[in-house]
Parts: sequence; C-alpha cells; structure tokens
Amino acid sequence: MRFLDEEFKMHDRMSTTASEITDDVQVHRGLAGVYIDHTTICEIDNDTHKLRYRGYDIAELVQLKSFEEVVHLLLYGELPNAMERVLTADQLALYTTLPQQLRQIIELLPQSAEPMAVLRTAVSVLGCETSQTLPTEDECRQAALGLVAQFPLILGAFEAHRKSQPAPLPCRDTPHAHRVLSQLTGNPEPEAQDVVIMDKLLVIHAEHELNASCFSARVTASTLSDPYAAITSAIGTLSGALHGGANERVLENAEKVGEPSRADDFVAEVLARKSKIHGFGQRGCKAEDPRAVILRGIAEELATRKNDRRILDILFALDTAMRKRRDIWPNVDFYSASILYNLGIPKDLFTPLFACSRVIGWSAHILEQWRDNRLLRPKAKYVGLPYRPVPSAETNR
Repeated sequence: MRFLDEEFKMHDRMSTTASEITDDVQVHRGLAGVYIDHTTICEIDNDTHKLRYRGYDIAELVQLKSFEEVVHLLLYGELPNAMERVLTADQLALYTTLPQQLRQIIELLPQSAEPMAVLRTAVSVLGCETSQTLPTEDECRQAALGLVAQFPLILGAFEAHRKSQPAPLPCRDTPHAHRVLSQLTGNPEPEAQDVVIMDKLLVIHAEHELNASCFSARVTASTLSDPYAAITSAIGTLSGALHGGANERVLENAEKVGEPSRADDFVAEVLARKSKIHGFGQRGCKAEDPRAVILRGIAEELATRKNDRRILDILFALDTAMRKRRDIWPNVDFYSASILYNLGIPKDLFTPLFACSRVIGWSAHILEQWRDNRLLRPKAKYVGLPYRPVPSAETNR
C-alpha cells in the first residue's frame, strides 16, 4: 500500500495540537510526551544529543562492536565476553534455515506482494509451530535469536520467488551481516567492505526506545500473547507510511529531483504545499539524530568507493536546502537511503531490512514488558453527542 502526499498533508493538519485540555482532562494526542513505563534498554538523551543502548553510546558501539555483540547486549543486558560472543554467533548460525512449509507458503504468495506483508505473514506462520503458552525468558530469547536469523532468509526466499529463481542458500560460516547482504541482494559473495557497512547498519537500527512499532509490540505482549504475535504487531505497525518506508521515499525524492541543482526548488515547492519531506525530523529528538551523523560518514565513504555519488550529492543538496528554510535535521532514514542504494538493496526491501535489525530491539522490550507486566490500556476522552434516548418502535412508524 502506498500513501499519497495529500494524505500526509491531512496528517499534518490533524496533528497540529499535540496536547489539549478538555473538561480538566489533559489529552496528549499521539501520546506525545507521555511516559508509560520505565526502561533500561535505550535512552534518547536530548540534553547531550546522544543515543545509548543500555548505557553504551551508539557511536562507540558502531565503531567497536559487531551486530552479534549488540544482539547479546540487548537480550541479556551486558556486552558478551569472548565465549558469549562466539555462542551468540553460533546460535544465530544454527537458526539459518526455514521450515519447508514456510518456504512453500512463500512460493504460493503473489509475486507482487509487499515484502513487509510477506514478512508479517511469515512470522505468523513461524508462530504456529510453537506452544501458545507464555514462554520462559530463555525461550523468548531463543525465539528472538531465531527471528533475527530467519528474517533475512524470509526476504531472500521471497526476492527469489518474485524473480522466479531458486532461493539463495545461507552460509552458516559467515558473519550475520554477510548473510543479510547476500540474501537481500542475491549475491553469495558480497565485498568484505560492504559486509562491514551492513554490520554497522544493523547496529544503528537495532533499537530506538518506544517508537510506534516497539509500543505496538509491548501492547501485544502486555496481554500475555506469545512473542510471535507481538513481533507480528510490530511489523504491521512498521509497515505504515508514517513509521516505516521513509528511506524508500528519500530515494524516490532524490530520483525525482534528478540533480543537486534542482534540490532547492524541490524543497521550496514541497514546503509551499505543506507536504512532508521524508528523512527529516525525528519525533523524540530535539536536535540532529546522532545516527544520521554516523550514517552521513558511512554514505560518503561508500559512494566514493563505489564511484557513484549521484544519490548522495542530491541528498547533500536537499539537506542544505532544508536547513536554509527550516530548523530541522536529517534523521536515520535520510542517509541510509544512499547507503542501501549503493549496496544494491532493492528499494522495497529498505524497510524490511530495518525490521531485520529492529526485531532484536522489539524482543528486548517484550522481555522487559513481561518482567513487570501491566496490561496497557489507555483511555480516550469522549467528546461525542450527549445521552440520547433510543427511539421506540412506535416513534419509528
């Protein structure tokens, strides 16, 4: 499903008032600024403009740790020692297979299906093979590791299906980032430097506190549903155009602009229509997204190495034009669009790739929700018509 700019304008008009008071009841539209619980998983620090996973700065994690180590950090609360690092990598490798029934189901899906819909369906199928009783913490962690390993396999199987090609075979003896890149591009031997960049992307996208998809996962988990149901809820939420898909739209905008010299006119025209320019602004962040700062450098290095700066130079021009008119900065989706383009990832797999990483953050939040669970059930202030008596049958004659 694709949303038109007019629908984004409608969203903007409806969201002008984030908080309002009605009859002494303060209503926070979109739950803006509302804290619903405590967390030890992720902190968006607006005072220092930092993002931290369990206290570790994202910039340091990207530079010094692998995605497998971050998986362990989010699931267990601490960075792994040498033995734990190997064990986590081995467990991910162990799950690099899909049930035959799931492969058959993927091959029965329309080749025109949305990849996010395929991913959502596949997770539901995987959930059918498990007990419906609430799992233990260890069982939930194993389910999370299985999903981290299987998400790229699901996407690789579907990418092969819609090309009428055999699904690529995953290699258990490679880093997880290698498997992700090979599955999504169909290239069994991606460049080593590209694998390093994919690993950094997975680390950067692994967690971002209580955004819409994470909140959806926690709402479902709070009912004591199983982890597959909670992850399915998160995928469904991420598939919405106001949450996921922004990096895909960033690439579409860059292609529409065509060349850097046209960026200023494009920005002026879109803002005059009061439409949204994807890749700018981050609800919850009051300054430039620290992830965007990291990604800008990665995008520069990759585009130069690939000798293809076409998209990146347009993005630089869009960034300059936007800053000239609005006090707003690029978010995580902006420069990731250039990176994924230069890595050869199909455009409609940008958001599913995001899910391949974020599934570990969702899983950490599901575990945290269950440790001190309370059913999430907010209220809505009624502002409709007052009491009206129901007409009798005689009145209706």
